[in-house]
Amino acid sequence: MTTSSRLTSCDHIVPVDVYLPGCPPSPDMLIDAVFKIREQIQHWPLMGHMSEVEATKEKRALEAPTTLEQKGLMR
Repeated sequence: MTTSSRLTSCDHIVPVDVYLPGCPPSPDMLIDAVFKIREQIQHWPLMGHMSEVEATKEKRALEAPTTLEQKGLMR
């Protein structure tokens, strides 16, 4: 989004996995971004089980102790 005095990036609206500098980005930067995304998704589960994995991650995050409950942190 662009206004007369400010530019807001799209990562405030949608999740962004890889940032590409330049307008337009150079071909080698684009290829590098594709390889980075490929590395990120190669360990994803197959056959549509991603929602189950995400639900498990969210459950673990909600069950994790809060920062105040953790011991040994500097305050």
